[in-house]
Amino acid sequence: MDLFTGDTTGAAVVVGFLAPYIIAVVNQPRWSPTVRRAMTVVVSAVLGAGIAYAAGTFHNGWTVLGAGATVLATSQAVYGRLFAGSVRRLELATSRRRPPGQDDVDPPGRHAARMSS
Repeated sequence: MDLFTGDTTGAAVVVGFLAPYIIAVVNQPRWSPTVRRAMTVVVSAVLGAGIAYAAGTFHNGWTVLGAGATVLATSQAVYGRLFAGSVRRLELATSRRRPPGQDDVDPPGRHAARMSS
C-alpha cells in the first residue's frame, strides 16, 4: 500500500507534521484565541479532506473525519513539543498588522534595562 495514495492515516501523520506551518500562515496574531483555534480546526479538516480525496476515499465520511482528526492531533502535538517558536515567528512574519507589543524583534536596550533594575 502506498503511503500517500492508499493509507490516509500515514499521509495524515506526515501532513500533520507540516500543518503547524500551514496554520501559522493562515492565523493572525490579532485574532482572538477562539478564532485562532477555530481556524486550526478548519485548516486541519480541509487538509484531511484533501488527503481523503487524493487517496480516493473521499466518499467515505469516516475516512475524511479520521484524516482530519489525525492531522489536527499530530499538528497540535508537533506544535506544542517541537516547533512552537519557529511557528510563532512565521505567524508574525505573515501578518500585516501585529497586535501592540508583539514584535518578533526585541527593542534595543530592553534586556539591559531589566538587568540593571
